[in-house]
Amino acid sequence: MTLSQLIKILRSRRALVALITAGITLLALLVSLVATKQYTAGSSVLVDLRAPDFGDGRRSTLQLTSQSIMQTQVELIRSERVARQVVRITHMLDQPELVRDWMAQTDGKGDVVAFLALGLLRNLDVVPAKEASIIGIQFTDSDPVRAATLANAFAQAYIDVNLELKVDPAKRAAGWFEEQRRLFAGQLSLAQKKLSDYQQEKGLLSVGEGQIDVENAKLASLTAQLAELQGQRADAESRRQQAMRLDTSAEVQNNPLIASLKAEIARSEATVKQLSEQLGASHPTLKAAQEQLASQKAQLNQERASVARTVGGSSEIVERRLAAVSADLDRQKQKVLALKAGNDELVVLRRDVERAQKALDSIDMQQSQAALESRLQQNNVSIVTTAVPPISAAKPRVLLNTVVGLIFGAMLAMGVALILETRRPVIRDAQDVDALLGLPVLATVSRLGDGRASGGLLERAPALLKLGRA
Repeated sequence: MTLSQLIKILRSRRALVALITAGITLLALLVSLVATKQYTAGSSVLVDLRAPDFGDGRRSTLQLTSQSIMQTQVELIRSERVARQVVRITHMLDQPELVRDWMAQTDGKGDVVAFLALGLLRNLDVVPAKEASIIGIQFTDSDPVRAATLANAFAQAYIDVNLELKVDPAKRAAGWFEEQRRLFAGQLSLAQKKLSDYQQEKGLLSVGEGQIDVENAKLASLTAQLAELQGQRADAESRRQQAMRLDTSAEVQNNPLIASLKAEIARSEATVKQLSEQLGASHPTLKAAQEQLASQKAQLNQERASVARTVGGSSEIVERRLAAVSADLDRQKQKVLALKAGNDELVVLRRDVERAQKALDSIDMQQSQAALESRLQQNNVSIVTTAVPPISAAKPRVLLNTVVGLIFGAMLAMGVALILETRRPVIRDAQDVDALLGLPVLATVSRLGDGRASGGLLERAPALLKLGRA
């Protein structure tokens, strides 16, 4: 079908097309005028995309894209939690008609707050601004004042819920950290008690590396003394053995008294020999000389024994000193070993105390941070514009609906005309004869007038077609 044929069809059926178009347009106009007017009020909020400040100069390290943050905030505004907050803010439960509506629709089943919240969300529209961190909150209602009130309520509820979502986890964390602090404080107290009990039990109240060094120095000194005394004992034993051999002893040979007695004995022996040659054996002078010699020899033997006793006594002194030093050395060794063992255990206990203290300090720091965050009242959302009752209704849009009705009516009229043309085609000119009947056109008769054209050739086309076929 060509455009000219379409125009001819519409022109021939223009009454029907005009009637349908006018009817649909009038219907759209009437519906728009009769429909309940809906008013849309809008408020807007600004979302600060910077990381939140905790109040002590620190900021959150969580990094998100601006688009994801804005989309999250939009979904939060559309959430049931925010709608429930609106129900509480506006005291909708105190309105009997809303409660009766809930009873009528649900027979009292379910949660009335959830029912009202879902009803609010159906009239809510959230529109984020392009390339800006501003979100528009629009609410539609038949009452312009209520529309503005609920739009502002949604903005305030969104701010409250946004703050709760930040503070609630911190509050729960603060409570958990409090429990952990009590646990770690108990562990620290137990570790300190173990350390104190061990120090009192072992007498190691202030053991350190310096004290161990002092005791090690004492041990080294006693070891050196023991070695020296062992040498002295060997020397004293050697001299004692020599002293027992009398004449071969160095002490005896070096003793001036013994040397003097030996000299006197030698002279007395020479005198006795000389007198023995000159006098008789019973001569008093010889006997006196012999008695003097015997006395000198007895004195020499006594002196030798005294020297031997002196050497033996020196050896006994060295032995006693050696035994005493050896005992002191053994005690010092035990003391050093016990001190090292006690110090090792003490170091372990002190490390336990230090670890418990560090853990408690860490918990205290995190608890302080969580407590600070739980008391944080700073929000990254603020209201930019407050909704006011609109003057004109947003719905229905009379002019738009009328234009849409006109367009739809025209399209419907064209469709009806085409359907009627398909079911009952009408020949209007020579082209229609060729297109619809497939017959050659023998002649054409010009339009003579309305009165004569009504009985003309076109209306007698079926009879002519039968004659042509015959």
